[in-house]
Amino acid sequence: MMNRYFIKYSFIFFFGYFSAQVGIQTSQVSPSAILEINTSDLAVGSKKGFLPPRVALLSNTDVATIPSPATGLFVYNTAHAGTFPNNVLANRYYFWNGKNWLDLSLTSSLEGYLANRILSLNSTSTQTFTYNGINTTSGANGGIAVSFADPDIVYNTGSIATKSGKDFRINISGL
Repeated sequence: MMNRYFIKYSFIFFFGYFSAQVGIQTSQVSPSAILEINTSDLAVGSKKGFLPPRVALLSNTDVATIPSPATGLFVYNTAHAGTFPNNVLANRYYFWNGKNWLDLSLTSSLEGYLANRILSLNSTSTQTFTYNGINTTSGANGGIAVSFADPDIVYNTGSIATKSGKDFRINISGL
């Protein structure tokens, strides 16, 4: 009888102590990963990529397509849908932050970071320009081109980024 309890509790302890991790093409999964996919040993031409679930989200607040999405859930959106400001774009990766589907594309992340920020331009050279209300390059109203020898863009947070070219353009409409 005692032997039966020992075996029973040994199995409970053994399986409760270890956690499962899955490795594909690897025998040593990183301790911080539940899933690790390694293609470094595969020959060129036979390597594979990771394909996340493809869905057609209805908006960036959509909880109908995937009911009760887990925070951090990652999908590839296949269709344009929704109306601004809750729209989603096709052919982009999105993740659920617990409230909204957020676009992972670099362009929109950059635009989101820079939009609605106060920018200051620093230059040691004198700036001269003429504004006639029309940008002759694009024909659009409101364009002013200002050239900088070595421009610094100073964000209201105090961080500084340097542009390597000589021209920097500010549009009235933002980015």
